[in-house]
Amino acid sequence: TVRTFSTELQDYIARRMKDLTELIAQGYGVQSELEYIKELPPLVNPADMAELCRQAARIIVGPDRIKAPAPYMISEDFAIYQQQIPGAFVFLGVGNPAAACDKPLHSPDYMIDERALPYGAAMLAQTALEFLGKK
Repeated sequence: TVRTFSTELQDYIARRMKDLTELIAQGYGVQSELEYIKELPPLVNPADMAELCRQAARIIVGPDRIKAPAPYMISEDFAIYQQQIPGAFVFLGVGNPAAACDKPLHSPDYMIDERALPYGAAMLAQTALEFLGKK
């Protein structure tokens, strides 16, 4: 998997991989073939949509409960939706350290703290209200 923060860098890496594959094969006197499948674009939240979600979160949970993670390289089909309609990918924060759930997020053994779900629903509704209010 190749993950980047821009389409330009993604294209550059595809070209470099092809070049390097050909040069390495040439050095060994063999032929090479590289099939590079560009499946998903980078997922990058537009600044205005990210701020809209932050504003909604401030209203629902208060500013002291919002964390802005460092850029995170995820491979997510939500990026395809963002090419069609405005949006932002957010993390709700459904982990519960008290439950001693040390499993990774996509593990079948991961257990969410379901008490977070009403906050997520409220935040989505508030985000829609904030978005419609700006129209």
